Amino acid sequence: MNDIIFEPNELYKAYQTSKGETVPDGRCRVRTLRFESRWTEFLLPDDRAIPENRSFPYVMIEPLDLAPEGSEDVLAVTHGLNEGSPAKLFPWAYNLCLALRMPALIFPMAFHVGRRSADWGFSAQARLVSESSALPGNFKTSPFNARISLRLAQAPERFFGGGLQSFYDTLDLRDRIASGFHPGRRPGARMHFLGYSAGGYLALTLLMADPEQRFCDSRAVLFASCAPADGMHPGSIFIMDTDAADRLAGFLKNHALADVHLTGKLAQLAQVPLYWIDRIFSGDIAHSDRLTALKDRVMGVANPSDRVITAKGMKRNLTDVSLLSLPLGIHEFPFNLPDPLIEVYDRRQEPTKTLLNRVGDGHRIAEPYRTVFEAFIRETSAFIDGQKHA
Repeated sequence: MNDIIFEPNELYKAYQTSKGETVPDGRCRVRTLRFESRWTEFLLPDDRAIPENRSFPYVMIEPLDLAPEGSEDVLAVTHGLNEGSPAKLFPWAYNLCLALRMPALIFPMAFHVGRRSADWGFSAQARLVSESSALPGNFKTSPFNARISLRLAQAPERFFGGGLQSFYDTLDLRDRIASGFHPGRRPGARMHFLGYSAGGYLALTLLMADPEQRFCDSRAVLFASCAPADGMHPGSIFIMDTDAADRLAGFLKNHALADVHLTGKLAQLAQVPLYWIDRIFSGDIAHSDRLTALKDRVMGVANPSDRVITAKGMKRNLTDVSLLSLPLGIHEFPFNLPDPLIEVYDRRQEPTKTLLNRVGDGHRIAEPYRTVFEAFIRETSAFIDGQKHA
């Protein structure tokens, strides 16, 4: 395996200033590609016309020595809930690209990385915090989570509408890859997944549903993901405030998928993915025939101290799937920040200042986690490459 690069600074900084141009660093090159979503009708009416969510950039990292005809495999790296930047995923994708000798795509879900308007900016969200923090009993408010908290508190069904758009966007991406119309791949290329947090739920839903056997040869590593709803606790200054978390938990607990108001063809398209999403959140996939059939193509990575997606919840839901346990730090910033995460955001206080400095270095793997990160890259790449079976 290649040497692990813990700080891909040169390429990340070049990417940030590239204005969409392809940039190399001697090992890899990063391209900014564009995607047009066809599936905004799954969203609430007020959300459908937001241009940043319809047409958006995504990142592809590929080895410089990739064969001219492209790769037979592509890895999609999917992110967590309320992810606003590809920074922390960049070293994961970079090192897996080198280890696997295949392109790695950081592909955003609806209203996440690269798919957000100016309303999601730090300053714009900071203006919302005074209102959200004034709600009785509402905690963990911050300029990181104010917008998503407001949106989900108003309409928790947005969680599924965005999920459905992301499901079908990813199908379209896979079809583009398999057809030969995507850079860096050969026609018929397979699509694999590193699904982190919310992105792991998307990856598992795609493999469980497997529409028209598009993913019959795909592999997925579910990273801090896929616990049932009672093992998921998204209240965090980086994810959502406690009011939004409570409303979302109630929505999931009551199996309120019927509240995702869709009719006609959209309702038909939503039926299969919503069926599997409901079973995953209900904890109803353990020992299922479908998960058993996938057990050699799915691996889990759990953090024993994870407070957002609990390791116990993952183990309970992913029965019969190989589960790797690694001490990863906090769920929101694996390989970077240690437990415990502060619960009160206050820029006047030293803990918040320290946190902001660490978050600013999100594209670097912190020194205390480098041995763990090496194990993560080694085990993930071996599994995706088919050298290690569940």
